[in-house]
Amino acid sequence: MNPDWIINGRRYDQKDLAAIAAGIEGLDRAARVLIRSSDPALYYAVLAHSERNDAFLFALPHSMPASSAVEVAQSAGVDLVIEGSAEAPRVSKPERAAAGGAETASGESGGICIFTTGTTGGPKGVVHTWQTISASSRYVPGALAGAVWWLAYQMTSYAGLQVYFSARRSAGTLVIETNRDPAAVAAAMVGAGVTVISATPTYWRWLAQAWPSGVAKPALLRATLGGEVVTQETLDLVRDTFLPQGITHIYASSEAGTAIVVSDGLAGFPAAFAGEGPGGAAECKVVDGELFVRSTSRMARYWKENEPGDGWIATGDLVEEREGRYYFRGRADGRINAGGAKVNPERVEEALERLPMIRVALVYAKSSPNVGDLLAADVEWAGPEAFDAGRVREGLTKMLAPHEIPPYIRTVDRIPMSENGKKVRV
Repeated sequence: MNPDWIINGRRYDQKDLAAIAAGIEGLDRAARVLIRSSDPALYYAVLAHSERNDAFLFALPHSMPASSAVEVAQSAGVDLVIEGSAEAPRVSKPERAAAGGAETASGESGGICIFTTGTTGGPKGVVHTWQTISASSRYVPGALAGAVWWLAYQMTSYAGLQVYFSARRSAGTLVIETNRDPAAVAAAMVGAGVTVISATPTYWRWLAQAWPSGVAKPALLRATLGGEVVTQETLDLVRDTFLPQGITHIYASSEAGTAIVVSDGLAGFPAAFAGEGPGGAAECKVVDGELFVRSTSRMARYWKENEPGDGWIATGDLVEEREGRYYFRGRADGRINAGGAKVNPERVEEALERLPMIRVALVYAKSSPNVGDLLAADVEWAGPEAFDAGRVREGLTKMLAPHEIPPYIRTVDRIPMSENGKKVRV
């Protein structure tokens, strides 16, 4: 069954969304559909209809330019493009690509193509069957039956879809608030009685800092973190601030599916997981410091590309082992060549965020005419005293090598956060 929805304070049930889908001309006859809309009611109506009818859905983030959407629609040979809102959907039938140019999205009759967030590059289309995109929801524990789930991710992303399918599996309610003002978020959470929040570490830190004073926090059954490197400091912050009954961090990606679930309250994951994962649903291995994953919930393939060989997916995420546990160090393609030395910006950010005077940090490359790239850091300053870059660098000397300490550090009012809850990297 599908969950109920509370979208910007308005409650919808399955019949409401089925009525929205029924009002879209041509949807019942369309085998291949593209949706690009910022309206959650329209999106979930089309999503549920497509899965129920085993259609193939191209779920485009609403931020994707219209020209890119036209290109996808034509090359994919879709029957119907849906945009606009639930109250006023806009429906069109795109021109087909030149003969022989339309791309078959999957060998299966139905499925979904989602697009990566493009954190360190352009977005890519990732093809899933309906079975693989919903596979991880099988592991939602019975204790979360009837839970009220908060959507902190972009609704078309892999993570956003996992929240949707988990809410459905638990016969729960999915709560969506498009206004990101802290007061609006807190009011929506409390008003709906949210009991499960799944979000990135960046989102959790923002929520803890921005929560309005005097407003009671939701009584959480479960807090889940994922999408970025999860540090012990962030786990402790979430536990101490929101007092969830359980806390979990998950390693998942659009391509690999859900691969690692850790519920022991510690950062990283046991080295024993680098083998067959819990329940036999995933396997992990580390090759030259990079994590490889093979999961039953992995993608079928990239759009416009062949199937991914034997199923092992190179994640691009770097890990290191310490005392029988693997810890994430950052992205292989995100390392900065600072003065001839490779630096993981996530490692520097983790050190900065350990300092009590810094709330959030973003590390990036700053071009220098003399030595190429230098490390730079933007920080949200939380100290009662005035900002002091020298004091920050002094604190970092106890945690980082000299070449990892940014020579340029400045304060900013807010580190930008994407719609998916991640730091926006330049």
